[in-house]
Amino acid sequence: FTEPFAYPGASMGGGAVGEAIALGRNGKLWCLNLEDRTIDLVAQGYSFSDGVLLEYGKSGSRETSVLITETIKFRMMRLFLDGERAGRDQVVWKDLPGMPDGLDRDSKGRIWIGLLKKRSGLVNLIHKHPWIKPLFLRLPESWIPAGKSTGIVALSSDASKVLYYAPHDGKAINDISVVVPGKDRIYLPRFDRSSRGFYSMKHPLD
Repeated sequence: FTEPFAYPGASMGGGAVGEAIALGRNGKLWCLNLEDRTIDLVAQGYSFSDGVLLEYGKSGSRETSVLITETIKFRMMRLFLDGERAGRDQVVWKDLPGMPDGLDRDSKGRIWIGLLKKRSGLVNLIHKHPWIKPLFLRLPESWIPAGKSTGIVALSSDASKVLYYAPHDGKAINDISVVVPGKDRIYLPRFDRSSRGFYSMKHPLD
């Protein structure tokens, strides 16, 4: 499981805006070993590590790598767990059109990503001109526009190809945190605590 950022006072949602502006590298990946009843730190130094999805070898019995979304960097990483590249990582996708959040896999092995928020011109401006960041870090979070646009992406089972992309203007749902594929429909949980109800849509690839 991932820990987006860790420092005294961190909480679910609290401090996320500041972490996003600063592009902090405080994200960690942990492993819960059910047999040994231990928790091990697998990797650290990621920028808001959030979504996590294991990948297996041809036999399907051993984990060979793990996919991790770096939400605030608009990219997805692959950390190798086995073989000569064990402990190394690579960028799988960068400059995604939105903030990749949760990951899930459907019955055919395809990977689904919830794009929490659309990438905005303001975000590009802030990261292009780092000297502005101290000013934004002093502003109340309510003053920083987050936007309502969100979306979803589906990738091939090896994460090499985009199979489906659907942006949404946020009128019905403005923060898709993850896509949960079902048999005939996909389900779209929300991050917003004021959300009421559960959204879904017809499976677009079946």
